[in-house]
Amino acid sequence: MPSEINTTGAPGPTITSSGTNSDGSRLIPGRTLQGKNVYGQSGDVLGVIGDVIIDPSTAHIVYYVISLEGDENAPHPVPVARLGYDHAREGYISDLSREQIESAPPQHEDWYEDQAWQLRSHEHYGVSRP
Repeated sequence: MPSEINTTGAPGPTITSSGTNSDGSRLIPGRTLQGKNVYGQSGDVLGVIGDVIIDPSTAHIVYYVISLEGDENAPHPVPVARLGYDHAREGYISDLSREQIESAPPQHEDWYEDQAWQLRSHEHYGVSRP
């Protein structure tokens, strides 16, 4: 299993050493993210990507919104720096546990506009805010 995870705070996932897309590109269309599996360190599926949150001023993805396996009705925004794309699995990998994701600051209806919530979230996940 590729183990390279982007924890530098740079926008976007780190591409793992498992290769590139069939056309040689390291880019993927945004519409293909929804429903992609998120794998934990053990290789088990943690959940799936349900949505992405984009900063319109930079056009960078800031959060992947993950629906955990067995709890699809409680989406969890996770900073993009905590997931990496694994081309071999055609999904995402993370060194986070389910418990770490579940213990993140609870989001409210307008969390994506709440700077204080975003700061707490990034601190919880140990990454700097973009």
